[in-house]
Amino acid sequence: MFLVLFIVIAALGIPLNVIATVMHFRVNSVLPEGRRISWWARNFREVNRAYRQYFPDSVLPDIDQYGGYAVWGLLAALIVVGVFIRD
Repeated sequence: MFLVLFIVIAALGIPLNVIATVMHFRVNSVLPEGRRISWWARNFREVNRAYRQYFPDSVLPDIDQYGGYAVWGLLAALIVVGVFIRD
């Protein structure tokens, strides 16, 4: 069970990181030079907010947000399984 949850987290987390990177790239391509979001600052909420503003018909911010909640929930389940199931 532990391994299955770990694989599901990885399978969900990697595409979500790709989506976040694509959103960051597209937002920075639209913003003027002085207002671009730094690549070092991992402020996902700011990127999400800006992406919603510049691309209002896109579902990527919703996928990123709710997928992040799903990863956190799966991580909590992984911890619970790791604590309660000991070999």
